[in-house]
Amino acid sequence: MTSLLLQVCLARINDTTICENLSNGSYEAEENLVQASSSHWLLAAMLSYQIPGFIASFIYGALSDRVSRKLVLLLPSVGHLIGAAFLLLNAMCPQWPMAAVMLCPLAAGIGGGWMTCLLACFSYLSEVSSEESRTFHVVVVETTISASLATSFFFGGMILDHTSYRSVAALAVACNSCTVVYTLARIAEISRRRTGDKGVTCGQFCASVCQPRELKKMAAIVTRKREHNRRLYIIIILGIVVWSQSLYGQYKGTWVAVAGSCAIILVPLLKDRLHVAETKMLVASVVSMGLAILLYGVSVTTWMMFMVPLVAFMMDLQYTLLRSMISKMVEKHELGDFYASRCRVI
Repeated sequence: MTSLLLQVCLARINDTTICENLSNGSYEAEENLVQASSSHWLLAAMLSYQIPGFIASFIYGALSDRVSRKLVLLLPSVGHLIGAAFLLLNAMCPQWPMAAVMLCPLAAGIGGGWMTCLLACFSYLSEVSSEESRTFHVVVVETTISASLATSFFFGGMILDHTSYRSVAALAVACNSCTVVYTLARIAEISRRRTGDKGVTCGQFCASVCQPRELKKMAAIVTRKREHNRRLYIIIILGIVVWSQSLYGQYKGTWVAVAGSCAIILVPLLKDRLHVAETKMLVASVVSMGLAILLYGVSVTTWMMFMVPLVAFMMDLQYTLLRSMISKMVEKHELGDFYASRCRVI
């Protein structure tokens, strides 16, 4: 039983015996009640993460362009660290009120969430890399993301099957702590402070960013006219089986491992050795994605499902190539707002 189901069961039924044996078929009425209530709490948790993250990305994108790339790199990790700490406390104390469940996604969302993490990483990367080497650097970052996802999915399910949610939450706390320490110690600062922002307090900065003219300026990052029809390209780009936790983790791990390996091997080979245009690689990745979706739709066995990642081996290249191509179409001082706009659309 998941940690959330256990908390909901204890809150609604308050019977440890029933809650520990809820899924064995003997308590069908109680199971239906807990499942229905859990779905509502899952929706609330998702909104608690997505809505603050969406709003925060407006502020953090401008903050990245105007004040500090490093600060915005740090904020999502701090938010996820606090959220993971709340998750660990909830796993250790399942009898806590259900409202405590919202603290984890809310803290991570206020930190900017995954949207701010992406915009911060790729804004920083686009700032420090040249146009000639940017595609390779983006590939390295994408591969790192894929490797981390593969590792987490592959081992997360096995850890959960053999231990508990406490171990998973503790591991999340440790990983986010390492990220915060590494960012503080190793990432060099890139000051983006403008003359007009000198001496402005954090509150004044946030208030200025939320003004209508600032929101209009963010939209102009995407819509303003650019040479060689680049504005059009930017707008277009913006535009089964029951498995155990271990098997599902292995499947997701295989998927992202194949995608990450393809990115780090194929892109340098095709671009630097064979001189294949990025647009052609992008088309190939879309074809790979379409074939994978088709196979996924007709899969009825486990081995067919595990064939999907192999067919989709080029699928994730589209994100790598798009980030690299579009980052070359905007000015450096626009990178934060641009990646914020792109993440919000996605």
